[in-house]
Amino acid sequence: MFLGSNIVFVPSEKRLDVKWGTLSVLQPELLCAQLLMQADAKWKYWINLTGHEFPLKTNWEIVSALRAMNGTNVVEAIYKKRNVRRFPKSHSLRFNFTWYKGPVHVIVRREFVDYMLNNLRAKQLYNTLAHQAANKIPDETYFATLNHNPDTFPIPGAFLGVHETNWPKSIARFKIWREFKLPCGSKRWRHHICMLGRADFPKFQSSPQLFANKFIPSVEPDAYGMLELWLAKKVQYEITHGRHHPSFNLSYYSNHEMSWNHL
Repeated sequence: MFLGSNIVFVPSEKRLDVKWGTLSVLQPELLCAQLLMQADAKWKYWINLTGHEFPLKTNWEIVSALRAMNGTNVVEAIYKKRNVRRFPKSHSLRFNFTWYKGPVHVIVRREFVDYMLNNLRAKQLYNTLAHQAANKIPDETYFATLNHNPDTFPIPGAFLGVHETNWPKSIARFKIWREFKLPCGSKRWRHHICMLGRADFPKFQSSPQLFANKFIPSVEPDAYGMLELWLAKKVQYEITHGRHHPSFNLSYYSNHEMSWNHL
């Protein structure tokens, strides 16, 4: 069902019950990507958001940041600290690649989405994960592996750098992971991620990340309201002054390694 040129609803017969840690997390992402490719709306980047997130940047800031990133796919990945137990123990794929771990939250070019949905190797990689996906969090493997094996998956915008030894700070999401032993404003966690609260607000204002995760309606909802008001004030500043808010640092994105070290 379509409601306007830029709004697409998943048909009721294709909707899924999502269970954390299983293939059902990844399946809706690919389904939505497929619907977007079929839609009439013109778009350059796919940003997969959840209901527990909120933008830290205005629309103008997001567009400016992505332009400064120079056509890269914003997909994080780690190698040394990856959990190898999540990967298939064996497979029959006839091409060489390395498994990587990364978040399900990505910002990727339209060309990435087209490759992911239509390329034979990308489909074979997905099928391999799907075959052994039970409770192994395949959504944290698929995007990262696709984007960080440029010799095997030559996707426009794929990262060419060395992992972890020079991996910079995240761009797509502001998250506080329990393992990093950083303070959590609400002192409450879900799946090892902080449920953001009032005390986290100063971090939002200086964060280079484009979106914040995660907000839970029952946990300090006024923190969400504070962020919403701050974002509205930034939009008003842009309208009044015709330039970005002083808190926005465009050079962070243009100097980021991913902005130049990619296909």
